[in-house]
Amino acid sequence: MDWNSEALLYKSALQVTPGNCRMHHNYATTLDDITDYTVKEFHLREAVRLWSNYSASYANLGVVLARNKRLPEAVDVWKHGLEYGTKVVGPVLGTTLTNIASGLSNMGKFAEALPYWERALASRPRERRVLDGLANAKRQLELQRQPQ
Repeated sequence: MDWNSEALLYKSALQVTPGNCRMHHNYATTLDDITDYTVKEFHLREAVRLWSNYSASYANLGVVLARNKRLPEAVDVWKHGLEYGTKVVGPVLGTTLTNIASGLSNMGKFAEALPYWERALASRPRERRVLDGLANAKRQLELQRQPQ
């Protein structure tokens, strides 16, 4: 077999170990989010099925879904990753919380997004995207409360 790319290496490994969560995950991460998204989505879903608490697979699957205009589904996947994933700490936790908050905000669900922005801020207190997202969610909620 010609292993001139990382994708081919993981693809060949899957032929030998089709039940290996990390091989599905790693193969998926070598693929393009847009042109190969159906194959990428399949392998990330397979990784989650094989090892339901592998938080990186949830995180990456959510990104694939969001980039393909499936934001509500992406938010649900990220939430499942928080609920079922192990080792969702440090940078992974901050990224997951930020993705959920951002997704909810982009869907206009500012009240639901607010606690995720606040948790993301605790994890990433100096990150501009989190600070701006939290401020925007609060501003939008205040605008919604004002009489028309």
